[in-house]
Amino acid sequence: MAASHRCWAAGAPGSIRDFAVSLGSTGRAPSTYRLFGTVQVHWDHPVSGLLGSCSRRAGNWVMAPKCGASLSPGTLCLAAALNGLLSFGFLAGAIGTDYWYLIHVDGAGRNGSSARDGEELSSHSGLWRLCEGQNACMPLIDPFGAESWLVPASLQHLINMHRAFMILLPLSLILIIFGWICGIVGSLAQISWLLLFTGCYFLLGALLTLSGTSTYICYSKAAFVETVRMFDQQRFDRVHITFGWSLALAWLSFGTEGLAGILLLLAAQGFRLKLEAHSADI
Repeated sequence: MAASHRCWAAGAPGSIRDFAVSLGSTGRAPSTYRLFGTVQVHWDHPVSGLLGSCSRRAGNWVMAPKCGASLSPGTLCLAAALNGLLSFGFLAGAIGTDYWYLIHVDGAGRNGSSARDGEELSSHSGLWRLCEGQNACMPLIDPFGAESWLVPASLQHLINMHRAFMILLPLSLILIIFGWICGIVGSLAQISWLLLFTGCYFLLGALLTLSGTSTYICYSKAAFVETVRMFDQQRFDRVHITFGWSLALAWLSFGTEGLAGILLLLAAQGFRLKLEAHSADI
């Protein structure tokens, strides 16, 4: 094999980088092996830190960049840790606040009602309590308490949905804590399998957050339909239902938690490639 080979790689948008891969160059030499009649060259660029590979077929060398090659594994771990912290903050804020479900009642309407009456009838609620107008907040029914079994059988499906998101969302919050700890240990020790496990762990937590949030939305809509069915439809003509910023925080937590998992998977791949290159050099 010749001592020097030239490969082309896609760099920044609109530009092409030309790398010369030298088997006898200073620094870390590329590792080579033969697979199915194709010579493969893998290297760790000493200046830019990019990871990639060259393959020669029919005398032509083509560089294939690896996934996440533009960022080092340490940078990916740092970004994952930041997203994990943001996810924990978003979800903790969502669970602890009372602006998941907003009910606004128009005041100036029939029967001489005023805007002040509408404000007193309006309410906002969270996972734990309901706040009506200027009055103090009151706790919601405990879905795990004895009083939940006194609910009619026709409404027990609402209690089951209430139990579901009351379990899923706090469980996801706990998973973020342990996942963040495992991610820190894996990044400091550069253990690829631990980062791979933690990445999947975060994706599982994101799935729990998604399931809990979706269940809450379905629960809220089903509860409103049951309420309208039980009372006169005309009573709800001036009632407007919206979801508040607490639910938006839960969605942000889902996004950042999933992103943290993806970044950890990329970091695990980066550490694994570095370990393979180091083993081949030895």
